[in-house]
Amino acid sequence: MKEKENNLIKEKCEIDKKIEKIIEKNKKLEKENNELIEKNKEIEKKLNETIIKYNNLLNYDNIQNKILSMTENIKVKNIEQKKAKEKLKESIIKNSMTFISSPILNGLNKLQNLNFMNPIIQCLSHTKMMTEYFLNQNNKKFIINLIKKNKNNFE
Repeated sequence: MKEKENNLIKEKCEIDKKIEKIIEKNKKLEKENNELIEKNKEIEKKLNETIIKYNNLLNYDNIQNKILSMTENIKVKNIEQKKAKEKLKESIIKNSMTFISSPILNGLNKLQNLNFMNPIIQCLSHTKMMTEYFLNQNNKKFIINLIKKNKNNFE
């Protein structure tokens, strides 16, 4: 019986040693696991920082693209405005009181005391808008009727 007891004690001691080894291994593994968890946290943190940087870069690229697009739109609008200004200038020049190309008249004859009217009529007759006004058929009829009514004042 003693021998059995001794064997049991030996077995118990061996089992205890094995348990101690397992506990030590478990502690080592737990320590390694904690280290891996910490490393994982660091990697996750770096990954999040990288994602934020990437998103910022994407936003920056989007902003740059928007700025480029807006710049192009402004350039197009500036070109359109220049064209509109040129058209307006042309229109103003065309419709302003510019001289028309027509034979130059020598003036009015026999005005006696109304010589001051000669240069005025010369200027008006060489002004495009005035010439067009008097050459318009409707205005021509109106002027003829006006002259007929006030014939005595013109003599």
